[in-house]
Amino acid sequence: MAEDRESGSINARIQVEIAGRTYTLRGNRDPSAVRELAGFVDERMREISTRTNTADTTRVAILAALNIADDLFKERASGPRGTRQRTLPCAHKARDKELCRILDAALAV
Repeated sequence: MAEDRESGSINARIQVEIAGRTYTLRGNRDPSAVRELAGFVDERMREISTRTNTADTTRVAILAALNIADDLFKERASGPRGTRQRTLPCAHKARDKELCRILDAALAV
């Protein structure tokens, strides 16, 4: 770990693997938390890759980002924690199909 002399924070270099590629990340977050986040992204990308039958990593990453952002926005809009409902797995298939359609249209321009 290297110490940032200006702020006094510690910038750890953390290696993670996402979609078969190794990335070295720097930051002052807990390494295990960063690895957990990377694992979550990797898992989401693998799910999308399987459901969409595509090996295009960029396309899968964009779809994963859109899915994660959609989940976040729904979570924010769902109200107090006690009233939140989880999205059913089958709902992801329709959403993935719609996101693929939107992405295809955007990439065709």
